Amino acid sequence: MKIGRNELKIKYGIDLPKGKYSIKQNVNEYEIYTIKDDTDGCPLVGKNTEVGRVTDSKATFTMLMNKYLNPARKRKEKVFITIK
Repeated sequence: MKIGRNELKIKYGIDLPKGKYSIKQNVNEYEIYTIKDDTDGCPLVGKNTEVGRVTDSKATFTMLMNKYLNPARKRKEKVFITIK
């Protein structure tokens, strides 16, 4: 089953910029696939285990959501990303 950007924002509080990606939902989880050249200006989460690649992005994104973003949302806190 697919889920759209608006539904992702309403259900999970995730506001993705317009871009070229596919969002798929299975029962209680969702997967977001981006196109390699459509990440300009977007924060990419994952590990830097290979030169020139971001790996384990799904696991890293899930950890960030579960450990930080979802608890903050439940506490009705605002979340900011600072790039240094």
